[in-house]
Amino acid sequence: MPIAHVVITKEIDFRGGTERFSNGYTLDTGSAGTGEADIGALVTALIDMEQTIHASDVRFVYANGGPRGVDSTFVNEFTTPEVGAQTPGYDHPEVCVLAESKFGQRRYARKWYHCCRGLGETSGDASAMVAAVRTAINTQLVKLTNGTLPGGAKYWTPIGGVLTTPFTVDPFLRTHQFKARPKRKVPPAG
Repeated sequence: MPIAHVVITKEIDFRGGTERFSNGYTLDTGSAGTGEADIGALVTALIDMEQTIHASDVRFVYANGGPRGVDSTFVNEFTTPEVGAQTPGYDHPEVCVLAESKFGQRRYARKWYHCCRGLGETSGDASAMVAAVRTAINTQLVKLTNGTLPGGAKYWTPIGGVLTTPFTVDPFLRTHQFKARPKRKVPPAG
């Protein structure tokens, strides 16, 4: 059972610049290997999954992966980036969806999905996620644990072993800030 690590990097225009953010996936590749073609197929499947979650102003710009702990066997900087499939809405780009799977007492695998625009209820509690959207995202995330990724790949837990409990989306939207950019140096007054 070869274990691979795949990272999908996305970007969005925000704060007068471009913000990059990514999701990493550690996977038991099942019957597939960790060569360039095998990881390329996993990358394509993961991007297809994530596209259904992200808004169309999110661009998939970079992907890499390979056997865990060694150099990547697959690297792709997309010349024509893929984009998310959802219509952009009113939510702030740092409003995100938290998906988690419990694999032991007080042990969770977690994924943050930024830029899932227009997911909050428009009446009542604005921090509550629209139930139909939550169900649609859960349907996509089950691919990480049910063996439908290429080669039957399944998510690998941080402590080792295949994750058997599907990821589920928290019913409330969260705020998860992008990584802080370095401050610009101010030239001395002169």
